[in-house]
Amino acid sequence: MKKLLFTAALSLLAMGVFAQKKVLKSAEKAFKKGAYEEAATLAKQAATNDETKGNASVYIVLGKVSLQQYIAGDFNDITLAKESLTQFDKAIELGDEKTKLQVMENPIFNPLDPTKQIDGGTTRGLLEHHLTIESNKALEEENFERAYPMLDLLYQMDPSITERVFFAGYAAENLEMDDVALKHYKIVMDYEGEYGNKEYARKKAIEILLGKEAFEEVLPILRRGKELYPEDRSYGDMEVQVLVESEKMDEAIAGLESIISAGNAAKETYFTLAFLQLNNEEYAKAEASAKKALEMDSEYQEVLYVLG
Repeated sequence: MKKLLFTAALSLLAMGVFAQKKVLKSAEKAFKKGAYEEAATLAKQAATNDETKGNASVYIVLGKVSLQQYIAGDFNDITLAKESLTQFDKAIELGDEKTKLQVMENPIFNPLDPTKQIDGGTTRGLLEHHLTIESNKALEEENFERAYPMLDLLYQMDPSITERVFFAGYAAENLEMDDVALKHYKIVMDYEGEYGNKEYARKKAIEILLGKEAFEEVLPILRRGKELYPEDRSYGDMEVQVLVESEKMDEAIAGLESIISAGNAAKETYFTLAFLQLNNEEYAKAEASAKKALEMDSEYQEVLYVLG
């Protein structure tokens, strides 16, 4: 009798497992028919059941539903795109290598009609495609409020793509999100390979840090800029400015002397050096530097103050 009861219990368990797998299959069928709400309801049911919640297919369906809703809404609801990415990444986490390749597969569109997909992926790769197209449109229109959330999501999808890091920072900068822009620009300027916007990123990072009066943080960035772009004198000039603001007079004077040693220093450089030497009580040196500036411009009024 005990054996019979045990066998019956196993049968009931098998029926329960079968029923839950049937729910998942029904979710997949509903999605294929375009019944997205039904597909989502069934997939969410499967995601809460112990027998199917570890199945990657559950999260592929949920991700595809959110993606199709995002597309249907003219790409206006970024929360749907984020939800879609969350579900696809969950599927990759639970699945094997084959599942990962399936989820990451890029879509193929008709070359004569870029809006018509003819083959390829329908999951994460398709989401990435639409985010790229739509964020580029928004950037061209200078609609940074629309562009930034999409660019940020693209950055999260693959932080190793420098262009994504830069444009997420660029959009954040135009929205006056300085801390966010700074984070992205620091990554770009430290990129070891060639990238056309690296110097822009460096100068914007410097500008943001100067605005915050973060002098200790900005100094190494300025000095690295001097090394990388020796023909650009602005890095040396800004370094001196920061040293003066930080009341590091000896370092500021040394910086100006280095600029002069490099040749072709401007009269303003000699004047600044003279002024700092005067304040540092180096009177003979201050007089010599001021006279050099006066030789370059005999009507340079500020220099006469130093000499006086």
